[in-house]
Amino acid sequence: MVLLELGAVQSEAVGLIPPKDLRPFQVSADSIATGRTCIIGSSGSGKSYAVGVLCEELCKGGVPFALLDTEGEYSGLKDRFEALWIGEDPYCDMKWHEVDITKLAKAAPDSPPLILDISETDSSHGKVDAFVSVLYDVLSNKRTPYLLIVEEADKFIPQSGGERLPIMNEVARRGRKRGLGMVVCTQRPSLVDKNVLSQCGNQLIGRLVLKNDMRAVEQFFTYKELLEQLPTLPAGSFLAMGGLSPTPVRVRIRERETRHGGTTPKLAGEPQQRAALEDVKRSVAAGPASTEFQEEEVLSQSKGVAGAESGRTRSVQSAREPALSAEATSTGRSTMLAEFEDDGSDEVELHRESSNNGGEKLGATLSPKKQGLTGVHASEVRAGAVTPKAYGLPPLIAAPEAVSMVRRERSFFMFGKEETVASVHLVMRAVVELGISMRVRSALIRRKYETKYSYFDAVNGNAVSFEERFSSHDGMKRLIGLSATQVGILVALGSDDYTGTADIASRSNITKESVRSGLRVLEEKRLVGSREVGRTKLYRRLVALPDVRLSERALYLENVDLSEAKVEEPKINEAKLEEVVKGLFEDATIESCKVFYYPLYRLELVLNGRVRTEWMDARTGKRIGS
Repeated sequence: MVLLELGAVQSEAVGLIPPKDLRPFQVSADSIATGRTCIIGSSGSGKSYAVGVLCEELCKGGVPFALLDTEGEYSGLKDRFEALWIGEDPYCDMKWHEVDITKLAKAAPDSPPLILDISETDSSHGKVDAFVSVLYDVLSNKRTPYLLIVEEADKFIPQSGGERLPIMNEVARRGRKRGLGMVVCTQRPSLVDKNVLSQCGNQLIGRLVLKNDMRAVEQFFTYKELLEQLPTLPAGSFLAMGGLSPTPVRVRIRERETRHGGTTPKLAGEPQQRAALEDVKRSVAAGPASTEFQEEEVLSQSKGVAGAESGRTRSVQSAREPALSAEATSTGRSTMLAEFEDDGSDEVELHRESSNNGGEKLGATLSPKKQGLTGVHASEVRAGAVTPKAYGLPPLIAAPEAVSMVRRERSFFMFGKEETVASVHLVMRAVVELGISMRVRSALIRRKYETKYSYFDAVNGNAVSFEERFSSHDGMKRLIGLSATQVGILVALGSDDYTGTADIASRSNITKESVRSGLRVLEEKRLVGSREVGRTKLYRRLVALPDVRLSERALYLENVDLSEAKVEEPKINEAKLEEVVKGLFEDATIESCKVFYYPLYRLELVLNGRVRTEWMDARTGKRIGS
């Protein structure tokens, strides 16, 4: 049996305290390849990331599949695996107008995995309908396992309205006997045809916060307690149920081995693999040739073209990827970068940046004259320039829903007139993500380090967390501007007992001279108090240390549109913030620093001439402090 390893089980039974040792989460390739699976999770839950991990495992297991890529997110699979990428991107293997869809569908069962990128093509529904219809007929006769992965399924099999493709319902109901499996992926299960969802015997469900979406997946939950956990699941964690696990378990999806997102893939590969792929491309190309897939011809040609194709592949790669300077290839801290398609008309400075999930990706800083882009940092936007976009987390609750959910006061306790909402504004708040390399274990010969992530309000410097809502924790503001040494002295000091300089130096591993000079600065800022006992001066801390929470994984960030929101830009000096963090955590170094934007709603409520402001987390609907 071929097993797909998707991650690790976080608890033996959902709702219990996770065990100390995680165990691998493996599923049978057969249950996925010919079964019905749904992968569900709201924006930011890691749903697309989980689909990418599944595709990697399918490639490893040799399971043939076709992926309907509606957002251009999966071309990174080509970094490591052989796959045929069809779309409108300049670096696709084939463009849609070059492909005979009938030939493509007939060739699919014997081809490398297909990435059908319909993110920028016209008549996407027509292309999908034609491909799936022919594929269904082919497998009805051939009876071999094949998997169809449908991203944004609500676009093709909506519950109501929209352009429905009846062939999708047919595949969901009768595809199993023909060997045609189906993976239904969606952020909004409430918008997907319930008859199709009900066919999904395998379920992988991540964070959901909207009531309609939670009602849509109620059918999969025996116990209400499990359903109630969905709004609090962190990104990358899912409940695996049905055919994936005999009892519901909470799993963490493993790290991806290929790039996530619509970035340019690397075309270079082993000559033998490229030869097979080129044969498939020729066999499905539109033209006067026969519409039948000539399997014998492909086999006979595969050896003869291997050498020539390998040379051509290398030349294509070198033309696409300009040479990078030593500075460009360094792996320094990540920064906010614009995503681009270079047409050669503007100056582009290329460099590497750390990706959100480890590894590296190619980044670029663009000249101001570059126009018509996506993913531009808000601070680069000027009047009349491009639509402002940046990394961040999109709102999951619409403004009308926020108005209906806000807590309203009355003129008298429990009765009287009720407040009315005068205005509601979407506010995108700048947040700093720091990747901190920390020592987790000491040994005689070597030290072990792990990267943790912490988050800070880039407007006021407070530490923030996102467990159930955007939560701000005081204490950082008064420390910003201090050096790491001065913060380390504060950590070594108690708030109740007075301590001498020798003890402070011993606890903090800071020299006595640095301790004395640091204490003078801290006393001037009234962060430290002192008293004299005989000829000795003792010190104690006058401020509470900030509650800086650490996360094992970075948040899954997306490109967000800032054009309709009030943008609260960073005001905190990031270098000074890093100094404080290095002082708070012994032997820590900052590996990455990234600014992104978190959505909040600012609502103004009026009652009897009095105006009150209420803040709401635009992802969970929870009330937050101002």
